[in-house]
Amino acid sequence: MSSRTRQSLVAFVISASILLASTYATGAGDKDKKLSPAIGKIALKDGKGEVKGKLDANDPKDADRKDMYCKIYSIKLEAGKTYQFDCKSDWDNWLRIEDAKGKQLAEDDDSGGGTDAQIIFECKTAGEYRIIVTSYDAATTGDFIVTVATK
Repeated sequence: MSSRTRQSLVAFVISASILLASTYATGAGDKDKKLSPAIGKIALKDGKGEVKGKLDANDPKDADRKDMYCKIYSIKLEAGKTYQFDCKSDWDNWLRIEDAKGKQLAEDDDSGGGTDAQIIFECKTAGEYRIIVTSYDAATTGDFIVTVATK
């Protein structure tokens, strides 16, 4: 093998390695995840907050639960605190928490009793989070209430 061929081969291997490493470092596929915007904020006062909403057929589809409609709310959480999120509705709801970049941190279906969701979330990093209300069954719509309280 000539010196020139060997240099070309080494350059190719290095380029391929850099490409693979950069793809892995960007989240192994999450880089293409398109985040739907939040429709509102859940404001906390004295460690408590609430939002009332309605899931309907005009809402975007959930990024993870592809056939389900969703409503997305942003919330500012403090590091070192534990929060309890409850979603109440007369349909089978599903609740998810994501960081600001869309990485799922928690999800629940029925821990709140019956078909209601409940998440106990220990916040390790202060900042903005995304609360996603969606459903267990495809195309389900209806009213809901999400409450948040520090524990």
